[in-house]
Amino acid sequence: MVNQELLQAYPEFSSIQSPDWDVIMQRVRRKQIPSDTVLMDQGVCCSHFLLLTDGTIRVYQPAEDGREVTLYRISTGGLFMLSLNSLLHQRPFMAIAKAESDVTLHTLTHSDFRLAMHSSEIFRELVLKKVTDRFFDMAHLVEETVFHNLDMRLACLLGHLFERNHGPVLNITHENIAHELGTTREVISRLLKEFEHKGCIRLSRGKIHIASPEGLRWFDRD
Repeated sequence: MVNQELLQAYPEFSSIQSPDWDVIMQRVRRKQIPSDTVLMDQGVCCSHFLLLTDGTIRVYQPAEDGREVTLYRISTGGLFMLSLNSLLHQRPFMAIAKAESDVTLHTLTHSDFRLAMHSSEIFRELVLKKVTDRFFDMAHLVEETVFHNLDMRLACLLGHLFERNHGPVLNITHENIAHELGTTREVISRLLKEFEHKGCIRLSRGKIHIASPEGLRWFDRD
C-alpha cells in the first residue's frame, strides 16, 4: 500500500493497481534531509529514483569563477529530471542539487524504478509529463538568458519572489540573487541601486522592500 505522504504529494499513485506496484511501495525507503545538504553533486552517478514529499530543492550549475545559475527548483510532488538521466544511462550528474529547506524523500532503487515504468502506465505518464514540463521550463530559462537583458531578468525574478513571498519585503542577499541569475554580486548590486533610484524598491541590509504600490506594478510588467 502507498503511504499517505506519497499520496498527498503524488495523488496519481492512488489509481495504480498492480501486484508489482504494491511490492515496489513496500520497498520504498523514507529519508529526512536537513536544509543546506547537498543531495547530488557533479560527477556522481545517481543510484536511486527520488520522490520529494516535502520541502524544496535547488538544482544549480556552478562555474569555475564561482558564479552560479539556478536551473530549476523541485518542490513537493516534483521529480529529479537530471537524476533520471543519470539513473537510466549511468551518466554523471551534471549539476548540484541542494536542499533549501528540510526535505523528506522517498527513494526507489534502479531496478524498482524500471519495474514501475514497465508495470504501470499511470507511473510512466507521470514521469513523461514531468519530463515534458521541465523541458519547457529549461527552454524558457535559455530564452531568458540569451534574449533578455539582465535588468529585465532581474525585474522578472523580483516580481516572482514578491508574489511568492506574499509581502512587500524580501529577505534575500545580493549574492543569492546573483546565484539565481548566473552573474556577480557586484552587477546585481548596481542594478538594484538603479531600481532604487527609479523609486521601485528600497534597499537595506539583507532585505529588498517594495517602495510603493506603483513599484510593485512595475515588477508585474510583461
